[in-house]
Amino acid sequence: MSRRPRIQIAGGTYYLLQASSRHQPLFVHEDDYAHLEQLLASAVRRTRTRVFAYCWLSHELHLAVRTHDVAIGRFMQGFTSRYARYLHARTLEHGHLFSQRFRSLLIDPDAWLPALVRYIHYAPIRAGVARRPQEAAHSSHGAYAAMNVPPGFTRTRYCGC
Repeated sequence: MSRRPRIQIAGGTYYLLQASSRHQPLFVHEDDYAHLEQLLASAVRRTRTRVFAYCWLSHELHLAVRTHDVAIGRFMQGFTSRYARYLHARTLEHGHLFSQRFRSLLIDPDAWLPALVRYIHYAPIRAGVARRPQEAAHSSHGAYAAMNVPPGFTRTRYCGC
């Protein structure tokens, strides 16, 4: 049975979730986070996609984005496949890093974007790795709260809002 095609809307706002295969860690070293962010920055520039929020957990990637005219699958492939090749070269492992396909949910930004940003920023709390969003080191919460932001990754740089 074939899978249903994704809903593709130019200028659409999406919640994206990419999980690791077999719940394996996506990040081995601290600088792996920075490398993923560099790949994301490249994909954002190439596709003119806007990132409203993100959170990197040990086994999941959460994003809130608005596409321009590129399919959401091409955007995700632009940085997740490069990251998988990078991590496999670094760890000398083989096989699938990410499970099947990423999940995407098209949302109405006027009604749901603030709630989605909160949901993404609270993902570390739900995962049990932080007690407050401020404690999550790899999240866009710091940019929203004008706190410390991971190097090279700021809300104004990607969001454009």
